[in-house]
Amino acid sequence: MTSAAFKVFVLAVTLLPGIACTKSWIGVPPSDGDPGVPTSDAGGPVVDRATLENQIMARWNVVADGRTSSINFHWGVFDQFPHPTYKGGTAEGYGEFAEVLAGFFERDDNFDFLERNELFETPLLYVFPSGQEGLRTSFEKLSIYFSSDTAFGDIAPATRVRLQAVAERIRASLS
Repeated sequence: MTSAAFKVFVLAVTLLPGIACTKSWIGVPPSDGDPGVPTSDAGGPVVDRATLENQIMARWNVVADGRTSSINFHWGVFDQFPHPTYKGGTAEGYGEFAEVLAGFFERDDNFDFLERNELFETPLLYVFPSGQEGLRTSFEKLSIYFSSDTAFGDIAPATRVRLQAVAERIRASLS
């Protein structure tokens, strides 16, 4: 098999499960290089969907699990994003979530990872056991909402400022 034929084969094998799946594809394969082989999160975009989902959740959980909080924002299943609405929906919960969100964007290379894999607009869902979709948001929408002065919750002014900076970076990245 030639190198070009192998690349087409790997691309087809990589993309077909995403096409047959009911979830949206997340991440965009790079236009150059070898699009069928997942890269490490230190390099270019991660192409393998399951790997990408696991990396997003692992990065989130480093921040969420590293906090002392009355609310657990651990993200265990990709289609059950731990939005504060499903964690009691209290003003305190929204404030704590905003802290986790800001910390997530600021930790290590998380922002660059999201940018590199084109994940700012990726749907973050909460799907109930019945299959009904209860929430659909994105990292972009979350940064905009939680940085707003009109956002619900006990969100510290300093946290809003941190998230405003993130929202601006995301807008710049998407334009």
